[in-house]
Amino acid sequence: MTFRRIIAVFVLASVSVRCTEAIADPNPGLQTRISQHGLDYVTSTAVKKYRHFLRHLSIDDTSGRAGTPVGDVNYDLQQMAIQDADIPNFSIKPQPNVGLKVSLWGASAKVKGDWKYSYKLVFIDIKDSGSFDVQAKGLSLDVVARLGKDKDGKPTISAVSCNAHINDLRVKFNGGASWLYNLFADNIADGMKGDLSNQLCQGATDGINNDLADTFSDIKVVTSFGGDLDFMVIDYRLVEPPKFTDKYLETAHKGEIYQRSQHKAPPFSPKAMPEQKETSRMVYLWVSDYVANTLLYTLQNSGFLNKFAQQIDLPKDSKFALNTSYFAIFVKEIHDKYNNLAMTMTMNSTMAPKLTITEGNITVDTGGVVSFSALPPNQNPVHLFNFRINMTVVLAPKLVDLSIVGNVTIKRFDVSVENSDVGQISLFFVQLATDTMLTNTVIPWINAQVAQGLPLPKVDRLKFVKPELKLTDGCMVIATDLEYTLSDK
Repeated sequence: MTFRRIIAVFVLASVSVRCTEAIADPNPGLQTRISQHGLDYVTSTAVKKYRHFLRHLSIDDTSGRAGTPVGDVNYDLQQMAIQDADIPNFSIKPQPNVGLKVSLWGASAKVKGDWKYSYKLVFIDIKDSGSFDVQAKGLSLDVVARLGKDKDGKPTISAVSCNAHINDLRVKFNGGASWLYNLFADNIADGMKGDLSNQLCQGATDGINNDLADTFSDIKVVTSFGGDLDFMVIDYRLVEPPKFTDKYLETAHKGEIYQRSQHKAPPFSPKAMPEQKETSRMVYLWVSDYVANTLLYTLQNSGFLNKFAQQIDLPKDSKFALNTSYFAIFVKEIHDKYNNLAMTMTMNSTMAPKLTITEGNITVDTGGVVSFSALPPNQNPVHLFNFRINMTVVLAPKLVDLSIVGNVTIKRFDVSVENSDVGQISLFFVQLATDTMLTNTVIPWINAQVAQGLPLPKVDRLKFVKPELKLTDGCMVIATDLEYTLSDK
């Protein structure tokens, strides 16, 4: 429990993975970094939790033998519980090419429990019992944990080494013939040091190899989108083992978005992440354009970008109207044959939109065909004309509640009449109608989807503090500090 809480605070913030398929791309779509500044914050948070944990810890019963002036004494220590604990020094440090080293030193603790003794004095068996108080000072513990990944891209953790030492341990016996045993308390305390040190390491090792390893195996392998995009998931598998230097911990993740019901790999791969040396903030997250483009590729293949609309589907304050009267002013044949009829509009995306991130800018290039039909009473729809549109939009991203959201505006568009069943159509009218349609119908719909956001990995009770979002060639960089709220458990 202890080491799961210590390490999971930040590991779970950066490790959410998928475990069903082989990982082909050598480069990550997502990358995280936890600096030493971030690890120091984790340390301060972990110390508070560790103190709480120690004060409510029950120590396993133990037994042993200690040499005394009256002979070897067999002892049993039972019902032991820590009454108080102080940990003035605690650290979590990256170990290059290995993992993490968790250390505490200069710690002290007070323990109460029950004792039983037995020894033989000449031919007489002597047994006694009572309670005891132990005060341990100069307690130190060093645990090194190796972090890696398994064949499915899931994180792994195991204890590499553990060293525990108690510099000074004093025992005071109460009850029974305690006045006699207190004369030999130092001899008995020396025998207890090794046992308690071994228990400390055993508990730390079990916490890593069992509790924390189980926590890693239970990590949710995918993160779902919400709302209208719930049919998609994002893959956070590790594409390589976590990387450790003397300044930070770094993890690299797949970052692909695909349909929940089927996985169709995109025809492109992530590029190498740009080199970054910054370590002044606690956490850094790089989101490459690969992530966004797998999203757009999936939207295209799923048909999500194809839409059918009638007047009722348009915003109430829209200046664009799906009624032939709107078009009849500029198209004589519509005025003569189909005046004042309801219309339908079918939008078909003809290419997967492509998102490009450059220094300080995000653009999306997309294109499609918009087909318009009239609805004569009690008759089948009558096709009128098709517009072919290619456009570039600008996306302004921002962070809201651990999701990347944004707002889209039109940078440029090109439009032409692909075919017409109502004769010649003025280019001026085509451009005017398209501009009104995009501004009042298409862009608001896109912004409603973008507002649902790209979910980032989350940890309960963890939030970003003063996050900054920066655009650089090929990726977005999020730099933030953290705030973690301790639970009462």
